[in-house]
Amino acid sequence: MGSGSQSDVDQPVQSTQTSRTDPPWAGGVSVIICTKARPAELARAIASVRASGEAGRQAEIVVVEETETAREIPGVRYVHVPPKGRGFGYVRNVGLRAAHGALVLFVDDDCEVKHGWVEALTAPFRAAPQIMGVAGTVLVRECGLIGYAENILGFPGGGVRYLHKANGRLIQTQYLSTCNCAYRREAVLQVGGFSESARLGGEDSLLAEGIITVGTCVYTPAAVVYHRPRGHLGAIFRWFIRRGQSEIGVMRVTPQLWKYLGYQLRTSWTIRLLGI
Repeated sequence: MGSGSQSDVDQPVQSTQTSRTDPPWAGGVSVIICTKARPAELARAIASVRASGEAGRQAEIVVVEETETAREIPGVRYVHVPPKGRGFGYVRNVGLRAAHGALVLFVDDDCEVKHGWVEALTAPFRAAPQIMGVAGTVLVRECGLIGYAENILGFPGGGVRYLHKANGRLIQTQYLSTCNCAYRREAVLQVGGFSESARLGGEDSLLAEGIITVGTCVYTPAAVVYHRPRGHLGAIFRWFIRRGQSEIGVMRVTPQLWKYLGYQLRTSWTIRLLGI
């Protein structure tokens, strides 16, 4: 696969039609990785996708890097975004515009995917046309007790809670985290892409809410990524502060506030810990 580089252009997310002039990924898979000042971790994430199997080797990898100076990364479609603080939703939409695949997979730059990840995350789409989104399992490894306890509690990306709930089965879900999920590209475009108003986070949960209005989302325990553990209480505490800020930001841009409050009461560990 060739490499490419392009500059960031402010454009709305728009639907596209596959044609004979489209690149070979138009009917296949694009893996989108957004990053900011973590070159070593990004390199490991890219290498893990390529080493995950034949589908990972063949996939288009789109890297959106928020940095002052653009650079070349061989073997990926590289997009440079000047650091202007426009938020997670904005950079993910930039990646979505750059991707050509009919299926778009998301993984964070501080994650490494397990062997067979691309195949496992895309298999539900090929089995059922009504499926529009698929979430996978997020685990930690090679960490201390705090890191494993964090994963048991549900961080990041739901942790082992969803894994145990699924019990080896494909189950329906409405919770998809961009550290390990996939969508039909046309479904994301249909609902308007990621919300760029939720600049501090929560854009992935807002997108999932939109996707389930046009199709079904499922969780598969077979698609595994390993997330870098925070590993100590100070990092976890800072994460809770950021998560709380993002939840407030999402609340401000959610049209049906009562639905969002109900969702947060069911799922927010920030609210639970504040209650304790």
